[in-house]
Amino acid sequence: MNRSNELLDVHGRKYNRMLLVLSLLLGSFTTFMTVTMLINAFPSLMNDFNVSADTVEWLTNGTMLVMGIMVPISAFLMNRVSTKVLYLSAMALFIVGLSLSAVATNFTVLLIGRLVAAIGTGITAPLVQTTLLTIYPVNERGMAMGLNGLIVALAPAVGPTLSGWLLLHYSWRMLFLSVLPIAIVVFLLALFSVRDVLENTHPSLDIVSIIESSAGFGLLLYAFTEVATWGWENSKFYVYLVISLILIYLFGWRQFKLDKPVLDLSILKSGRFLLTTIIVAINYIAMVGIEMVFTLYIQTIRGESAFHAGLLLFPGAIAVAITSMISGRTFDKVGAKGMGLAGFILIILGGLSMTKLDSSSSLIYIMAIYAVRMIGIGLVLMPITTAGMNSLTIDKMSHGTSINNTFRQVAGSIGTAVLMSILTNETKSNMPVKHVLTRTPLLYKRLAETAELKGYHLAFLFCVFFCVVGVALVLFLPNDNSVKEG
Repeated sequence: MNRSNELLDVHGRKYNRMLLVLSLLLGSFTTFMTVTMLINAFPSLMNDFNVSADTVEWLTNGTMLVMGIMVPISAFLMNRVSTKVLYLSAMALFIVGLSLSAVATNFTVLLIGRLVAAIGTGITAPLVQTTLLTIYPVNERGMAMGLNGLIVALAPAVGPTLSGWLLLHYSWRMLFLSVLPIAIVVFLLALFSVRDVLENTHPSLDIVSIIESSAGFGLLLYAFTEVATWGWENSKFYVYLVISLILIYLFGWRQFKLDKPVLDLSILKSGRFLLTTIIVAINYIAMVGIEMVFTLYIQTIRGESAFHAGLLLFPGAIAVAITSMISGRTFDKVGAKGMGLAGFILIILGGLSMTKLDSSSSLIYIMAIYAVRMIGIGLVLMPITTAGMNSLTIDKMSHGTSINNTFRQVAGSIGTAVLMSILTNETKSNMPVKHVLTRTPLLYKRLAETAELKGYHLAFLFCVFFCVVGVALVLFLPNDNSVKEG
């Protein structure tokens, strides 16, 4: 493939790569941004619709659940449906979901709107990644994935910050109404700029595989989403976990029996792809799990609002976005191993610094150590992902992207559940006895704060342990930057 922006699609027609990439990245940014936008609106929504905190959280949890279900299915869709039709369909679903949510008169309609939009988001994420890997030559894939990393890192951080500002001046409906025109513009741009660049293999629709995949991954993500509420000792969690694992096993077994599988799991036999996928999953635990715990620390220990917490984390998002772009370009020249090691070392240093935080830690220091961690995340995420994808042939890219994103979703959910559980259990085990509250309230308050800090510190330390494992795995990566063609 040449370097010109004028290239040929699968029908032999010219297309402009720059416009195509612009359309894809704008759509990806818009859809990803809305995933985290509603968090600041929860109190208003609870009041307007008279629902509990557990119920309103499904506006976010349900979104993540649907996205997780759609990711494995996306490989089938990318091989069955043309690139343009699939992208336009995903954006159309996103627009319909936004519209439903904006005019919702009850919580059910609002939730349905969110879930419909999540279907579009779940398709868009792997489609954009696969397309970028396909339309760029192997010596430019790092740069392309760096652009994708910028979106993945920046959009979720912009969501809470933007929504916090909008909610200061408008109702929660403006969160959807403000994004709707942008989504429509992206859809119109895609009509003229997106072309069919992914070859379709036309796999048959295997209903059993779709059911096994949707139910298996859906139940797995649901179990780890709800375990914080149920508790690890609740048998309900283990029932859902066992059922989900059985369904996922049956799904995997069936894929090896099909001539054209819904998701080609044979690529996991590639040692480099499997290794990089596991490393990226560990990196996602460090990013998603710690972000939740760290945000809670800022709000509960430092006493900052959700909006201010978002502002404190925003420099870290900028740092990882810039690092993703730089590391992507650097990968094309030096490979992933060195950057992966440097990245995990920065994450570990940032994590160890977090274990020293207390109620008097300065906000500048808090921003700084979070930014250091996020620079490390940027050095690991896209270079390691690209190294793994380069071990696959072009016809396997859609399957590789889906598997990679599925591992991320599952790792993020499991990591968040484990870290939140560690935080809760360690805090409870160190809380002072109740009679201290009645006798010496000030002492009780100080001891309770100490108990909370111990919970946060242990959660941060546990994440450091995961990253040490990541360092060990990166050492097994080859030093070369070899790729497969075809």
